[in-house]
Amino acid sequence: LKSWNGLERRMWAGASHVFHQTEESLTLWKAAKYVNGMLAGDGRFDQVGQVDAPEGIEAFTDFRPVLVAGSTWQPEEDLLLPLLMRFPELKVILAPHAISRMDAIEERLPVPRIRWSRYAESSPEAKEEARVLLVDTIGDLPALYACGNLALVGGAFGPGLHNILEAFAHGLPVACGPKIEGHWEASHPDAPVTLLPEKAQVDDLAAWIRARLEKPSLLESERSQARSFVAQHRGASQRVWDARFGDEKV
Repeated sequence: LKSWNGLERRMWAGASHVFHQTEESLTLWKAAKYVNGMLAGDGRFDQVGQVDAPEGIEAFTDFRPVLVAGSTWQPEEDLLLPLLMRFPELKVILAPHAISRMDAIEERLPVPRIRWSRYAESSPEAKEEARVLLVDTIGDLPALYACGNLALVGGAFGPGLHNILEAFAHGLPVACGPKIEGHWEASHPDAPVTLLPEKAQVDDLAAWIRARLEKPSLLESERSQARSFVAQHRGASQRVWDARFGDEKV
């Protein structure tokens, strides 16, 4: 955007459309004297929420509140695992970012657990008894968010926040760490996100969980807010298509 960046400015100025995810980005573009900017929105919203909960998962969830811990690293697990005994009514679906750490995580669990890769062959009694469902497969987390009521999303205590839109699409409010750079949706005022402090303690996450378990109206309000947030921001893919090909006959 700098005035001295002549080469790139000529290249960008020659584009018919330069699509922007946010109003803030488009405002900066216009301030730099470009006239080809257009607000499209964020295409990631068009990709989430397209999968249903896995068949038979209710044998595990058992109509109880479910927290989905998605793409977690050790800092999120250090906050969550001590709370398993504090919230005996809570079921947890735990999908670590690195499946290679699964054995180490399982050794720390003080409650019955079951692995997702063995779920189909497990007995109904084992599914009902398990407090934690360990996701040791790749690609199943988006569908498993559909089974939850609230989500703890990993990465924002270290390398950066993972995808929270998958949780939103299924109506799950999100708790995460504070490192959300590059994820405008995590700081949007309409998004039901709680940023835990950089040096979060177990009690910080406990308070977040307890507030939603003890006040169902708060949880339902945030669940509705999450779904609405995704719905309001869908359509970027269609806007890009219409701008480029809208006048052409297919």
